[in-house]
Amino acid sequence: MAQRTLPTGTVTFLFTDIEGSTRLARAAAGRWSGIVEDHNRILRGAVEMARGAVVRTEGDAVFAAFPDAVDAVHAAVAAQRTLAAHPWPPDSAVRVRMGLHTGRGVLGGDDYVGVDVHEAARVAGAGHGGQVVLTAATRALVEHELPEGVRVRELGEHLLENLDHPTRLHDLEIDGLPSFFPPLREADAPGNLAEDRTSFIGRAEEVARILGLLERERLVTLTGPGGTGKTRLALRAGRAARGFTRGAWFVDLSPIREPDLVLSAIADALGVHPEGSVPVIEAAARRLADGRTLLLLDNLEQVPDAPDRVAELLDRVSGVSILATSRAPLRLSRERELPVGPLSLEGDEESDAARLFVERAASVGRELDGDEAVRELCRRLDGLPLAIELAATRTKLLTPGAILERLGERLDLLSARARDVPERQRTLRAAIAWSEELLGDAQRRLFAALSVFSGGCTIAAAESVCGPAVPGLDIEDGLEALLDHSLIRRRGDRLDMLETIRDYGRERLAETELLDQVAERHAAFFTSVAEEAEPHLTKRDREALAARIQAEEANLRAVLRYVVAVDRGALGCRLVGSLWRYWQMVGRGREGAGWARQVLALPSAAEPSRERVRALLAQGNLAYWLGDQATMLDSYTAALDLARDLSEPALEAEALADLGFASIWREEPDEAIASFAASARLRSDAGDRVGVAWTRVGMAIAHGLRKDHDAMLPLLEEAEATFEEADDLFGLENVLGMLATIEFERGEIDRAEERIRRLLLATQVDVSTAAGLSAMANIALARSDPERAMRLWGAVEGIADAAGGGRIPSVLVPLGDTRADAAAKLDPETASALAAEGRAMDPADAIAYALGDDG
Repeated sequence: MAQRTLPTGTVTFLFTDIEGSTRLARAAAGRWSGIVEDHNRILRGAVEMARGAVVRTEGDAVFAAFPDAVDAVHAAVAAQRTLAAHPWPPDSAVRVRMGLHTGRGVLGGDDYVGVDVHEAARVAGAGHGGQVVLTAATRALVEHELPEGVRVRELGEHLLENLDHPTRLHDLEIDGLPSFFPPLREADAPGNLAEDRTSFIGRAEEVARILGLLERERLVTLTGPGGTGKTRLALRAGRAARGFTRGAWFVDLSPIREPDLVLSAIADALGVHPEGSVPVIEAAARRLADGRTLLLLDNLEQVPDAPDRVAELLDRVSGVSILATSRAPLRLSRERELPVGPLSLEGDEESDAARLFVERAASVGRELDGDEAVRELCRRLDGLPLAIELAATRTKLLTPGAILERLGERLDLLSARARDVPERQRTLRAAIAWSEELLGDAQRRLFAALSVFSGGCTIAAAESVCGPAVPGLDIEDGLEALLDHSLIRRRGDRLDMLETIRDYGRERLAETELLDQVAERHAAFFTSVAEEAEPHLTKRDREALAARIQAEEANLRAVLRYVVAVDRGALGCRLVGSLWRYWQMVGRGREGAGWARQVLALPSAAEPSRERVRALLAQGNLAYWLGDQATMLDSYTAALDLARDLSEPALEAEALADLGFASIWREEPDEAIASFAASARLRSDAGDRVGVAWTRVGMAIAHGLRKDHDAMLPLLEEAEATFEEADDLFGLENVLGMLATIEFERGEIDRAEERIRRLLLATQVDVSTAAGLSAMANIALARSDPERAMRLWGAVEGIADAAGGGRIPSVLVPLGDTRADAAAKLDPETASALAAEGRAMDPADAIAYALGDDG
């Protein structure tokens, strides 16, 4: 028997198995082994007749590989026809599902390894008996060479088990064989919708109505006053929604006030971080361009002009549907409003409102039934879920009857005092007020002080900001009391308030003498958070520090709003100077530039100070990354003049270096070198080795404008050693890419590759990963491996698409953009399939592939 040879390179994989084999095995009993033998013989014969190779069989499953996709389809069609014509026992008709996918054939011993094998198996698993399912990569190679009597049918995008991206699938219509099949089996769609922490009671009709609307409408708004349960209803419907291949994503807008940040919040939820000058809407639109996505936009009433941003997104991206919650409709022409009322107070046995009260009472240790006191209490609370939940926590101490008596007094009192407030809002405010009044004086002061936080806080932040406002109170004990009274909630390691409760708390805070003190301490605390993180944002631990800032973005924005409102220019300049690198890292450059403009325009910010210099430099740096050369030059020049007036040599040196990079933008190497040299002298005198290294990098780039590689090399090698020693990862990435470029252009391919390997092993930032992968693609092409190059360019495109850029800026592609050259060496279908494989890789997998030695 000839030794089996498995194809490598571009391979089409075929997976098959018998549908319902366990049931058939039981029914056929002793005949089952013969049935499986007949099945295996038919499959093996079809594969070998089509010049394929059976890789392995496991029971009733067959795995085969073909060097040619057309042969693979012929084998699958022939096998299905033979299986259909075979005389199976009457009670054991065999129906086989098949899946085809074309990808990269990498051998590991006597079997295949890699993501393409797994994808092919998942494609087969999605189908049904008698069905042949194939991916777009296979279809592109076979659609013009199909067997007689066979057609390809489009099935759309589907999310398959254990694959993190939707897959476009097709199946084969084969004359003479069944062509109707149930919907493909799918995995759950991606998304970020949290599971209910407590059971969801009632609202079945509302959920069904929302799902029906989402099938035909693109904007559905749930409206109603705070406390009616709009958010939980939206989440419930979002988890039940089907057909959204790109998933359902929750976007909390409660901390947002600026309209432009609505799109940024959506981008955050989706993991989109636009680079450079790419607008957020463009980044989000590119991520959402394929498939269907459901966005749950919560608390839209918080943001003026938010409807304009919603309309813009709906106009730009046809596959997006929005389920919004708001206290008022958005007033958009395409909107379908669905008012959300209270829970039902009627029921054959127990109303939904009473069931909620009983269940929440059980969670605090009180077993009840829906007696008349509970029913009356729910009626007095108007069936409002939040009011019911707040009242139910009182059952730790009081019976429902006692709660009813006390709450009745509170409702009457509040109604007399607040005639201009809608009845249900008075009811809800009464429930919150009563919960608050059950606290001690110090605990009430703590509750009011905590409302200063936006987006929640850690216990440490609560202690620092609120502690001085409540002397003598153990903060942890106070927080436990607020948790017990349901006035705050715990989310992981953070504490937060519902927006309705926070609004009430802010009103109470404004009534006290605490407001200014707490606002100042809040601003000081989060300014310190930004300042402590800032030096680490270029180092190896930058991801952790950036994550800390990201967790506090809502609080930091609240501080920036505060300093602008009360004209605290020095504090605002400190924040802008500390946050600019973070804004640049995560694609918030436009937002940061807006804050810098507002802060620097404050009257108190005009005072000459170190803080103003740093804010001017930050404004210039943000403009640099946004490509705004006029603002860049004006900011750097103003910073240099002020630094000299203040006799601040370190800031003068920084401004000179930044002006050097501005000259590089304008392709003025002489001016750039002069600025870098002046900066280097000041930094050398101060012992700032990392600063000197950056001036060396700038000089090297300036010499690069003259194509003077001999002058570049020693400058870059010196900077490389300094960055390595100082653990400055950002500097090291830049230097490694430039050194690799020089070596590559000199034909020193191995040395260039070694530099890029170091870059890929060091980086944690996607844009640097993309730069390294693009370099490895160039190296693969230089070594006459266009297939590998095309996959790597696909991975680069995948990362850039996730960032919203489509393509990373040319300045960050160290060895040039040669994807068109790689594609030209392949036939179009193969090039497209290989690029698609690369785009499907996540950054970690792409790095592993680039560093592998599998050719």
